[in-house]
Amino acid sequence: MDRIVEEIGVKQDTYYVENYEIRIETLEYGYVLAVGCKRFAITDKETLLSMLTKYINNPAELQKQYHNKTLIIK
Repeated sequence: MDRIVEEIGVKQDTYYVENYEIRIETLEYGYVLAVGCKRFAITDKETLLSMLTKYINNPAELQKQYHNKTLIIK
């Protein structure tokens, strides 16, 4: 796989995928924010809107944080 990546000139640290589906499910006590196949439990509307805004403004950064296990939902 590394060889294929090098041959086509794609950086291995590229996380950004633009066409993920975004879904919001309302629960009795919070929300589930789904981006692609990943799901995040969020307890309040302010956090939901904050995370959505961050993702829409810079999806590459949030995807990188997720893959590096440094994403903090707040």
